[in-house]
Amino acid sequence: MKIIIPLTALILLSSCFLPTENVDTDPISVAQTLPFRSSLEIETIIGQVQVVAGTGDSVHIAVVGAVGTDLFGTSFTDTGTSLRLRELIPDTRNTSGWWTRWTITLPAAAGLAITSGSGSITLEDVTAAAACASGSGEIMLDGVDGTFVCTSGSGRLTIASSSGTFTGANGSGRITVSNSSGTFSLESGSGGVSAHSTTGDFALTSGSGDVTAGGLMLLATGSFTSGSGDVAIGLPGGENYTLALSSGSGDAVLDLNGADPTGTFTLRCLLSSGRIVCPWDVDRSEIVTRSGQEYREKTYVRGTGGLTVGIGTGSGTARIIP
Repeated sequence: MKIIIPLTALILLSSCFLPTENVDTDPISVAQTLPFRSSLEIETIIGQVQVVAGTGDSVHIAVVGAVGTDLFGTSFTDTGTSLRLRELIPDTRNTSGWWTRWTITLPAAAGLAITSGSGSITLEDVTAAAACASGSGEIMLDGVDGTFVCTSGSGRLTIASSSGTFTGANGSGRITVSNSSGTFSLESGSGGVSAHSTTGDFALTSGSGDVTAGGLMLLATGSFTSGSGDVAIGLPGGENYTLALSSGSGDAVLDLNGADPTGTFTLRCLLSSGRIVCPWDVDRSEIVTRSGQEYREKTYVRGTGGLTVGIGTGSGTARIIP
């Protein structure tokens, strides 16, 4: 819902412009304390953003850095229901060598919208519904709980020791998840994607990078896909889940790590160029046509009930390692 608030209702709490005498960078330091609001919007151009948990009933903001312009500014606006924190740089053409770091301390759960042109974004030990976007900076979530949507053009995305619902995408950076729980829908254009020691449901995708996972506990569904990279997954813990591994031209490999699971396992590859490697006797082998191409498909049934597993590749190898 779009809410229009009259201009007269806005209270401009602070606007700081720090002059410099030459083109060299000069240090800056800005501190502000505002009343807590349940919605917080943060916009920086070059600045790194760090949001951490605090106590009390106020939001504390500290900005430090070094800039080389007489028109650098910070703006803090309180609407009565939300806070808006902005970095002001009217001319960004000559910002080489500049840096700023924003540290925001939150006393309670909040809705966050954070954008940075080139700076990193870090959330630590906060409970939030957050949307984070950086043009080229890394996004790091550590010890957080809530719902998070994260995007970066070329920066990495790291999720550690966290719980909640996570949706993330980047163009070329690596994506990693560890020691966490929740629902994960994560995609990289060309970077690798990995998850380890994590519980939940997963949809992990890379256009050309490798997708790897180990030590997972799968609750219901897991999908691990790469366009041209390899997909290598250690058999997750859990019962009666659905698991899909797929690569267009790379290998798709499920490592059982010595386990003997029950379920139905279907392996598929291009008839003309792929391979299927499995230690079990096949129950059904057939040629199927998908999107105008012929595939060899082998099905292995182990016991009664159990897992539903699909492992597919185009021109690589679909493999189960015992």
